Formats: sequence, structure tokens, C-alpha cells
Amino acid sequence: MKNQKRLVFVLVLWVAGFLFAQEVWRTPAEWLEVIRANPEGPSATDPELADLELGALMIADNWKLEGMTPEQLVTFSNINAFVAEPGKAIREKWLSGAALDLEEEKYIWIVKTLYMAEGKKGLRKLSERAVSKPKTPSEHYTFTASRLGWEILAKGYRGEQLTEADITALREFHLWTSTKHGRLPFLPYCVGMSRTTRYRAGDEFPDFKFKTFESVVSAPGYSDTGAPEPDYTACLKPKGIERYLLMFQGYEIQKHVAGDEWCYPKAALPGFLESDAGTVQLSSFRGKKPVVLISSDLKDVYCRRWFPTLETLYQAYKDEVEFFIVNVAFDDWWFLTTQYGARIDSYYSTYLESARSAKDAYLWKPNVSVPCLLDDSASSFRNALATAAGGGNFVILDMDGRVAYENPGERWPGFGETGRDCHDESFWLNELETELQILLGNRGRYSRNRPKDYQNEVSEMRLKLYEQTGRHWLKYKNWPSGRYTSPIWFCGKISSVDSENRTVTAVVLVDPDAMPGYRFHQEELRKKEAGEPTTFEPNQWAAKNSEVLDRWVNGSEADRTYVFEIEEDVELFLNGKAADFADLQVGDQVGVRYGYLPDTLKDPENPDSKNFKAADIRKTPEGFTRVIPEQVRISRLPKPKKKWWLW
Repeated sequence: MKNQKRLVFVLVLWVAGFLFAQEVWRTPAEWLEVIRANPEGPSATDPELADLELGALMIADNWKLEGMTPEQLVTFSNINAFVAEPGKAIREKWLSGAALDLEEEKYIWIVKTLYMAEGKKGLRKLSERAVSKPKTPSEHYTFTASRLGWEILAKGYRGEQLTEADITALREFHLWTSTKHGRLPFLPYCVGMSRTTRYRAGDEFPDFKFKTFESVVSAPGYSDTGAPEPDYTACLKPKGIERYLLMFQGYEIQKHVAGDEWCYPKAALPGFLESDAGTVQLSSFRGKKPVVLISSDLKDVYCRRWFPTLETLYQAYKDEVEFFIVNVAFDDWWFLTTQYGARIDSYYSTYLESARSAKDAYLWKPNVSVPCLLDDSASSFRNALATAAGGGNFVILDMDGRVAYENPGERWPGFGETGRDCHDESFWLNELETELQILLGNRGRYSRNRPKDYQNEVSEMRLKLYEQTGRHWLKYKNWPSGRYTSPIWFCGKISSVDSENRTVTAVVLVDPDAMPGYRFHQEELRKKEAGEPTTFEPNQWAAKNSEVLDRWVNGSEADRTYVFEIEEDVELFLNGKAADFADLQVGDQVGVRYGYLPDTLKDPENPDSKNFKAADIRKTPEGFTRVIPEQVRISRLPKPKKKWWLW
């Protein structure tokens, strides 16, 4: 009996060893080479299969028949015919565990996409069911794909070798994150292998080295074209997981102080930072200036709104503080849905692609001069902030490289029932400027001794800012797109104040050499006049801003002089706090937001009515431009605290 047991044990070990030997183990870098050898999969040479892949995603994303083109209707008809037969037979065979032949195997990812879409619908309704009700097979498959993906991500970040089964599981995880109602939880912090909380004031911030936007667009190898076309069906193909395999190589495992394994960006990221040319390292500012880093995905319409908004603070504080927008790699399916009519699976994988999106953003708002840095392909900066948000996150570093403040990054403050009604851009600016005032008042170094109004919890400080900011926005929340559309930010200095008529005269500060978007816009216009093809087609907002900017750059002093009528309902802020007209002084740095003014409020009987008139802009007898603005921001540099021995 003992000999029989030993024989069985040896036989089991032999079979396990044989199976283990047959399994292919490769590093993430090796799997990346395998996938790049055949990124498209079988659909590369099979147009019928490619059409069915598109149809499967149309079903998964709930496309509506009303909005389809004739070609899309044909595709939709084809996928429905496939679902009936042979898709149904292939699905039953796959679910039973039976082996598929080569002809059936090429359809497997179409079957998985449809099955996962079915499971997602059920999982979204789980909250409406009794908890004890068992999951359906499709729900179980979807749930398992998401959970198994976490395990594969952890293995990849640890640098472990992956099997073919692991790669299949990673593809299923990517399919889960890419189809409708999926998210993108693939960074180390998402799998518990990095910092998952905000930085505390006084913490040391990583010494990142960023590639500058200007160095990439001016490099000999840069081109406005050449970016791969967005592939809607990439999540069904092997190339869909290139991003993951690339990111695995950007981190290394180190023991954290608590004993946990944490991922840290590699000192030299392979293929990410070819040289130190055209880079900015945060440590180079230590002992010189504080630094403000704003995380923003410049491919996202929402994040682009911070571009012109930030310009007013940049102009006011740029001599005392270094400002940078960091273009992070962020796949925002919501934006892509609104932009292309369908979610496109698209990631930044090179600095060139990131720079192209930044250039397009500068063209969108050509009067912006805030410098831009590019996050690496491993999304190291976004991972350090431990947030999936693409915009609205910022961190302020003091002169010693320590964190002076990191905002939570919500788009809306969310205080009380009307939290989402707050004008979030104004709130965000007030939060940033308030913290800059505190830091500069302490000679650029972090101090635990905060002003009395803001010395308690950060949430209390944000609540006070919300209370002062929300009152104006609530008044106009029923107007389409707020009070104005296509806003223009004027940045200049006050030359005179007329208290009797409540007007302020200011001269714009404009430096065309410091505005990349204006330079790019002029290049595009020259191409158009010469009959050459243009790469970026400026939209109406860019055209309107460029028209105003041309007058500022090429016009007379009168063209650069504005008279602002400060009505009672105009938002007015001084150093991030609510102010009154009496607080305005000659010589103040001023930022003014104005644009198109709606003629009336929406008609209560017709909520869809949009009655607009041209912007209320007139000329004065002196040739100045007279404007009724929406918001006026005044910034004054604080007086640094005296050293105690100088009192």
C-alpha cells in the first residue's frame, strides 16, 4: 500500500512537472515583443472578423439605431446574425470547456465581449436584488475577470514571469475595463502596491524628472502626424494590453517602511526618458522657488478648462513660484464618447503622442503661457498622486521640496446638498491661491503655523472657500453653460479705478513669445494661406481667442486697454477670498473672465430655449474696449513674515 501511494505521488509530481514544463513563461518585456509581432490578431487579414469585432462593441456599448450610419447599420445586422448562429454554438461549446477548432477560436473574443456585456448588465442591477441571490454565469465570469486581473497586475508590477494563461486573463481584464461602464484601475496604487492616501503637509515629494513639452515639439523627430488612428476594437486584440506590459517595466519593488511591497518609479525608465536633454527635475528648484504641479489630461475637454483658468494665477505669481501643467497619460472614455461618438481605446505610449495632445490644447487656448511637462509612459506622477482623476489635482511644493499642500482633487467640493452647484473653476482657483498666499507669507517654506482662519482641518478651509464661491454660481446655474460661453481670460494691471461709476481700467500683459498656442496658430494660418494641408483645425473657441490675441499683440496701446464695468453680481476675489469693489487698487494684478452674454434666462416654459446675444463689448471714445465681465480676480503678493530677531 505504501509503495502504491509513493508511486501515485511520484506520478502526480511527474505529470505536474510535465505540464509546468509545457507552460510558456516570459517576462513582461518578452511578452511585449511577442504581442508587437502580431498586434492585430486574426482580424488583421480577415475583414469579416474585423467587422464582427466592431459589431460586438456596438452591442456592448448600447449603440442606438437612431444614430447609426448606413455602414454601421450593416455591421449591426451582421453581428446580430452571428449571435444567432454560429455565435450561439461557439458560446455553448466554450462555456462547456470543450476545445474549439481553429475556425471557432478566431471568434472567441467576440463571444467573450458579448458575454461580458451581459454580465455587466446583471452586476449593475445587483444592488436592486436581494444579496443572497446567486450570480448568473455571465455575472460570475465578469466578476472573476475583474478580480483575476488584479492578481495579474500585481505579478506584473513585481516583475514576475507571466504565462499564456496570465496574458489571456490580462486581456479579459482589459476588456472589462474598456467596455461600457468599465474603469481603468491598473496603476500600482489601485492594486495596493503604492501610496493610497494624500500626501501630508511636510512630506518629502518624489524628485521627478519630467520631459518638457517644448523640447519634444522642437525635436528633429517630432511630427504633428504619424499618431496611430484610434482603434475602437483594440480591446479585443492583443495590442490592447501593450500599455500594461509597458507600465510593468516602469516600476521596481522596494520594501516600504511598514514592510509592504511598494512600487516605485525606476530611476531610468526603459524607453521612456532617452536622455536628460529637455528635462526638468524638481530638485533643481530647491532653495530657489516653490513649485506648483497641476495634473491634467490635455486630451480631455474638461481638463482643458483649467488651461485658461490657471493663466491669471500664473501671471500674478510666476516671478515667485514655478508653475507647471503635467500632461498625464489618462484614457478617459467619457471624453472620447463625446468627441467621436463612441468610446475609443487609446492610450499615450510615447512622449510624441502626449506632446501632440498638449499642442492641440495650446491651439485651443492660444493665450495660455503656462509651461507644460509630460508624464512618463508609466504614469509615475499620476500614480504618486494616487488618483485616477485627469484634472483638478494639484500639489504645492515648498522651497525645500516638501509638500506644502495637496488638494483632494474632486471636481466639485461636494459640501451639502448643493455642492455640485458650485462654480468649480472659481473654487479651484481660490483654493490654490489661498495656499500660495500662506506659503509665500512664510517665505516659501512650509510651516505648521497656519493663519487662524485656516489652521484647522483642510476640509474646514475648503468649506469656507465653497461658501464664498458658490453664491454667484447658484444664481446663474439655470443658464446654459453658466453665464457665459467661450470665455476669454484677460490678465493685466489696473491703471485706474473709478469708484463713482464702478469701473476699472486695466492694460493687458501679453508676451507672444511665451504663448506656444499663439505661435502654433500663426503657423497653421500660414499653411492655410499657402494652400498647404493643416494638421490642427482650430475650433470656433480658438478662433475667437486668436482674434482677440491678435489685437493685443499687433494693436495699439488703446487696443490693449480695457474698461471693466463691475456690476453688483460680478464675482470679485482678492487673493482667493471674496472681496468688494472698494478693495481694488491701482497697480493690482488683475485677471478678468468675460465672453458671450445670454440675452435672457431660460424660458421656464421652454427649458431648451437658448437666447443669446453678442458679448456686451463696446468701444469708449478713447478707443478702449468696454466690457461687463463675469469674474474679476485680484492678486497681491503677501509681505513675508519678518524673522523673529528682526522684530
